[in-house]
Amino acid sequence: MATISHSDLEALWTLAGGTQATADVAAAIAEAESGGNPSAIANTAYPNLPGYHPPPPGAQPEYSVGLWQINLLAHPQYTASQMLTPRLNAIAAYAISNGGTDFSPWTTYTHDLYKSHLQSAGTPTAQAGVVTGLATGWIAPSAHSGYADFRNSVEKHVPRQLVHARTIDLLTLRRLKKLSSVRK
Repeated sequence: MATISHSDLEALWTLAGGTQATADVAAAIAEAESGGNPSAIANTAYPNLPGYHPPPPGAQPEYSVGLWQINLLAHPQYTASQMLTPRLNAIAAYAISNGGTDFSPWTTYTHDLYKSHLQSAGTPTAQAGVVTGLATGWIAPSAHSGYADFRNSVEKHVPRQLVHARTIDLLTLRRLKKLSSVRK
């Protein structure tokens, strides 16, 4: 898959619930983490999976996936297939960053490696009194036709569908386990 541009990373960030004030920094972090490659995987945890290499001495193993390199060992609520989807990776990054108020989970942020990717001289700024994001269900006004519907889908329908899909998966696994124990 082709790399995603800085402006498109900013758009993904804002569609996930992030503010425009934090979009440049969030996009810069994604570029520093993955080079904008939505298929990027850093694997120092699973020798049987592609791309494995041992962790450096003293480093914790990781299995980080996608644009914002979401570490699935630290965030087991996400799956690799979800994190390989740019939209879902952005939603996870938004959640992990506490709505764009804390980028410290990314070492490219804490070590200032993201700064070379900034498009402005900006740093993340909280907007006091502005409540946005996935948890609130608030939809920002936009001049773009269909934007509110798209944002509503990303914020409400996609998470519900993911929960529904997980529930079906669990029920299917239980049924298969029950069937296999009956046949023995």
